[in-house]
Amino acid sequence: MTNYRPTFLPVLDQQERLHLVIRLFNQNRELHALLVDPYSLATSRAKFSTLKLRKSAASKNLPGYFSWKEIEDTPYMRLIRHCTSTPNLLQNDGIKHALGSVNGFFLTVDMCPSSNPFEKEFFHKLANLMPNSAPFEVGISMSGLWMLGHPQEFAWLCEQHSQGRLRITWINHTFRHLYFKDLPLEKNFMRFNPIMMDTLANSLFIEASLQDEELIAEQLLLEHGQLPSVFFRFPGLVSDKALIRCLGNLGLIPLGVDAWLAKGEIPQPGSIILVHGNGNEKPGITKMMAWLDKKDVRWLPLSYLAHDRKGFP
Repeated sequence: MTNYRPTFLPVLDQQERLHLVIRLFNQNRELHALLVDPYSLATSRAKFSTLKLRKSAASKNLPGYFSWKEIEDTPYMRLIRHCTSTPNLLQNDGIKHALGSVNGFFLTVDMCPSSNPFEKEFFHKLANLMPNSAPFEVGISMSGLWMLGHPQEFAWLCEQHSQGRLRITWINHTFRHLYFKDLPLEKNFMRFNPIMMDTLANSLFIEASLQDEELIAEQLLLEHGQLPSVFFRFPGLVSDKALIRCLGNLGLIPLGVDAWLAKGEIPQPGSIILVHGNGNEKPGITKMMAWLDKKDVRWLPLSYLAHDRKGFP
């Protein structure tokens, strides 16, 4: 896989359904695309040659162009617009809770780089929680360095997904997840810059770093046979206005947190819950194990964040 790059292009698949191409790449001397269904938020990949670039023309005077209106009004674009139009926070920006009323919860598990083994008991419990029904819905925020540092554990997660025990939505958590323990939040994580620059140069450097971090992590997932989703979680939940807008231009939706269990936050229906599955935060896993024992809890896919479309700008 080479020349992996961002783009934005409306197309039709072979069933005449609208999709948006957000990435192009070359593989085996052919051009491939990473696609988003703007209604379901599902991603897929396809050979570019199989896609239709225009609608079927009703006449010679109507050459089949798409309109921006039909794209702008989709749940996918509404979520992106919602995230880029809200007040920007230093920490925990993005979607934190379902934008409408939903009967259930969203579990997200962060896999930041770590020298510890992953939470084996926790993940095995997820994989075996629903043996005779649908796979367990979970969003896993995957960093590239965790993937490379834990190949057997990552392969096990992929196996649970392919065998239908887990239905994993792969959330982009950057390649490096860079962090320095002696820097304040405003100069750390994705806001880090190794040398002093003027404001414009600093912003350009940080935005270029975000694109590299995001694209490398996606490419790693694809090379391992997995599909990146349209969701992204900033390392440390730290961002700023420029990063949020840059992320939107890359076609991704930032996820915040409504209930970080290790911090004692209590989930409510519609909450995005956060635990760390990388072995670094045991208290959150302990609390989550108790939640998994509850029989009346419904676990939802992240696409349901836009299930009720009321309240979008």
